[in-house]
Amino acid sequence: MDKTTALSQAQQAAILCYQWYSGSLAQGVLADDQLSVLKSFIGSSMSRAEMLKFGERIRQSKDFANKKGPLLERWRHSIASAQPPSETESLAFIQELFNSFDHSLIYDHSVVANTTHTVRGDISDRDKTFSGDMPCWTLHLTTRGNALFLNDQMELEVKPGDMMLLQPEAQYHYGLHPAVDEWQHLWALFQPRPHWGEWLNWRELDKGIMHLSVQDPQQRQCLEQLFKSLIELKDHLGPSRSDLQYNRLEELLIRAKENQPSDEYAQADQRIAAACQYIMRHLGHNFSVDDVAAACNLSASRIAHLFKQQMGMSLKAWSNNMRLQKVRKLLLNSNDSISLIARQVGYEDPAQLAKNFKKNMGCSPREFRQSFRQ
Repeated sequence: MDKTTALSQAQQAAILCYQWYSGSLAQGVLADDQLSVLKSFIGSSMSRAEMLKFGERIRQSKDFANKKGPLLERWRHSIASAQPPSETESLAFIQELFNSFDHSLIYDHSVVANTTHTVRGDISDRDKTFSGDMPCWTLHLTTRGNALFLNDQMELEVKPGDMMLLQPEAQYHYGLHPAVDEWQHLWALFQPRPHWGEWLNWRELDKGIMHLSVQDPQQRQCLEQLFKSLIELKDHLGPSRSDLQYNRLEELLIRAKENQPSDEYAQADQRIAAACQYIMRHLGHNFSVDDVAAACNLSASRIAHLFKQQMGMSLKAWSNNMRLQKVRKLLLNSNDSISLIARQVGYEDPAQLAKNFKKNMGCSPREFRQSFRQ
């Protein structure tokens, strides 16, 4: 009987991936049920040919041979034994295997586009880290659910209609938002054409990380249909496939740029900018609206009114959001205890931090660290 019979999706994926990694999975032979499992592992609807092509690129990569031996040895007794691996072992192996891939290998120097659907608890539910070494640009359009993009300098919750444009040097984490159960996005990898400069000039959140939110339902539908038609072109067998892909991508970028608000780069009120700077410098301290007002040479009532008018939320709410953003960065990038992190952002009581964090993110600080940290 096939070892993968009656096993969970994670167990099947772990066994198949181990067989592929070790070379015992027959090259070019992939049954439909195996293909389905591996698609779930990757999180994208890749064809059999695309899957095998991607696998071959990984095999030919310069660090595959160095990583192969130690990884297989670490997991031999868990994955390759007569007894199937446990669910926990399977998920741990899948995560380690996924982290060992050079994800830029999926890019083949033309336009690569596809759809990824991530579901909470599924084997595709993994956060991803990019360290500024991609060989191409990346474009995302969220169509369902929510995700979280963050690094040391920025944090953004993306929702349906949000587009992310990422340059090769961008450094960031992203993954399923802890408060939701799914995220679906369309994505494309590409090298820009020389005349695309104006269409790639979006609002920058951090170096190489740009964002655009499309609010109009009709415009959002138009962009989604264009993106889907770009993805469908991967099955076009004619010699003009690359030209057609670039043509569709160019229209997609032009129409996206049309949705950028005309005042996107308008200068913020300098008094509000001063208030934000004061808050960010004093996140680890207790301060009042009066303190912020004094730093801006305004009355407390005036700064409160201006802040709410221009920022869309109260000064206190914005301060709390900035504290929680700093907490998430510290959870990801340090091994400090949650109590110490609470003190670093001005919470005297760690329980109050946990309460506010849970309300904001849908999970505790500890759960966030466990589920969203590489």
